[in-house]
Amino acid sequence: MNRLTKSQIEELRCFDAPTICNAIEFFGLTPWTEGYILPGLEQRTGGKKTMIGYAATGKILSTKPSDDPEIFMNYLQYIRDSDDPTVVVIQDMDEKPVATFWGDVNASTHMSLGAVGLVTNGAVRDLKEVDELGFYFFASCLSVSHGYAHIEEYNCPVTIFGMEILPGDLICGDCHGVVKIPHEIAPKLAEACRKVAAAEAYIIQPCKDAVHQGRKVSMGEIKEWRGMVNAKRREAEREYSGR
Repeated sequence: MNRLTKSQIEELRCFDAPTICNAIEFFGLTPWTEGYILPGLEQRTGGKKTMIGYAATGKILSTKPSDDPEIFMNYLQYIRDSDDPTVVVIQDMDEKPVATFWGDVNASTHMSLGAVGLVTNGAVRDLKEVDELGFYFFASCLSVSHGYAHIEEYNCPVTIFGMEILPGDLICGDCHGVVKIPHEIAPKLAEACRKVAAAEAYIIQPCKDAVHQGRKVSMGEIKEWRGMVNAKRREAEREYSGR
């Protein structure tokens, strides 16, 4: 499996997650209701550009202390050895989040090992400090306490709000949510994103022009412009899916 180059990663980061999600649809690999994390996750910290990286996975518990004193350092070695850029994906195994494994200490530690962000169904804290680091937190909630939060397992399949993520999966995220990018289409995805934007411009730009001119558009114009958008989308779907 070929990894994206740094320049390919940076090119993709210029597109928001909805555009990437729309572009993935062109390839016809999965139903349009799959491949993204369902509502329940929020971006809590991080930059304005889209987060993109390869998943390094783990599971935590917070309701009882760990019985394995070695697992944390072994887990950190796993993070260090993972593909760059790394996105840590952690499933909270408690029935509901009661504490957090993630604050400025673990964000700083993971960032120094090559991680750019976190995706978790659990909680986070220290938002101001972590945001200043530029580290991405995607989490379901906040918690004031670390409780007994500890790593139970790592380098394993995890499920975050309905989506299974495997070690090495390529994922992206912004304020809209988190999407899984199939490896086989990743090198072509930036080009497909540009075609998404080009297709949508057929209705966005004339609508903007009409607003600027202070006029209501006709239903005939709306129908025409939407037809042009759909035609360009179908053209891209035929190109990328071969259908």
